[in-house]
Amino acid sequence: MIVPSHLSALSPQLSLELTNVYLENAYKTTEKDIALVLCRDAETALTQAKSATKKYPIHLKDTQSELLKEGIASAYIDLGKLLDGHGYQIKAQAISKKAEKWRIVKKGSDSMVGFSAGANQPQPPRDIATILPNIFAVDVGPPTSEIKLPEADEPLINTLQLACCLGLLQASCSSDDILEPTARNWLQTTEKDTDEQDRLKVMATDVIRAFKRDEIKDAKVVAEVVYLSPVLNKDSFKDLLNEFYKGINQSVLLDIHQLEGLAQIVQGTGPDFLEADDLVKILDLLSTRLRGTHQQSPQYIYRLTMAVSNVLDAMADTQVKDLDRVNLHEPLMLYLKELKESSDSYFVYQATYAY
Repeated sequence: MIVPSHLSALSPQLSLELTNVYLENAYKTTEKDIALVLCRDAETALTQAKSATKKYPIHLKDTQSELLKEGIASAYIDLGKLLDGHGYQIKAQAISKKAEKWRIVKKGSDSMVGFSAGANQPQPPRDIATILPNIFAVDVGPPTSEIKLPEADEPLINTLQLACCLGLLQASCSSDDILEPTARNWLQTTEKDTDEQDRLKVMATDVIRAFKRDEIKDAKVVAEVVYLSPVLNKDSFKDLLNEFYKGINQSVLLDIHQLEGLAQIVQGTGPDFLEADDLVKILDLLSTRLRGTHQQSPQYIYRLTMAVSNVLDAMADTQVKDLDRVNLHEPLMLYLKELKESSDSYFVYQATYAY
């Protein structure tokens, strides 16, 4: 199971390798919400890969540097196509434009290496490239499950498997052209077994309770509940949302893992589960944290701005209006406007989108 990790210690090559792992799994999963979580993780790992190139330049020979830039450009293109395939066209366009900055012009030649190379330019082998045509809805065939579905009363392997089961039950669709045979047979059997359905739902509730009891909510623990958030009932989702809010609000130092978890569950949840008042309170909390991070790590500011963008997306989807102009709207607008003038292109991108 892919979980976010502490990236700052990774070399640029390892950060790029981790990016490609996230992207490959995002292409393979049949669950949109899981794919979007993996896309966000890929973008974070890509940011670290680019930052790490500034820390490790002495170790990179010219050929290594070119290959690294090729890989970053190609990863951005893949990420953009994934987002576009899931309906995030504006974000996809912004992501794809980043690749332009990482393409390499060979000396004495107008041709480019990387994703935009001419037909005669060598392309690095990429397993993920064989999956790219499937991002367009017209080309998508029956999805294949990479997750083994359990037999009735059989112990589950991990939280991702539980999320997959609950997701299938919520979809409740056994059409031949929608589900692969294994998933269809599992769904038909489980829909007739109310005890098994109750068992799976209770397990999801138990995971949320364990998360609330756990005093140390590291990246792995947060990832567990993020996988479950799209398939929870409304009461359990609100309970989880409140737990993330409290964790950020009560921490003296910013808890990055809970911040990312909050941003991901807000982004991956339908508008029916998000109340306008809840979103306004979350935005107020993040805005206060953001405007109080002048002396903190730039990475904190960047991640807070990403989280603000996610909340604003959800507020737009739910048509939240009439924000407190004096205490919330204007201060946040002014701060984002200031970030847009940053010399850091990553800040400019996130701040401009949020603005």
